[in-house]
Amino acid sequence: MTREQFLAWEKAQELRYIFDGFQPAAMTARNHEYAAIASVRRYIVLAQDEMAGTMFERIGDDWVGHLLNATSILRMPEIGIEVALAELYEGVEFPEAERQQS
Repeated sequence: MTREQFLAWEKAQELRYIFDGFQPAAMTARNHEYAAIASVRRYIVLAQDEMAGTMFERIGDDWVGHLLNATSILRMPEIGIEVALAELYEGVEFPEAERQQS
């Protein structure tokens, strides 16, 4: 499945997965909001300045966070999808100064 196919498919689904750009000030509030919505299985926050992110997922009654990096695979077993984080960032170029800080 390509990134474009995934994004089109995602729009047609019930609210179960949320992808978001990394905005530190808003992330905590949003995380609490999404954790309170029982149908949300995962909240995925993608960094805008590097290939990284955080995935929160519902495991039983717990809302658990996982750090993501360039080698991470996003697994969404409820809908039968696995996608490499690198594929989501395909075609994205980060500013040179930010890459040197990594």
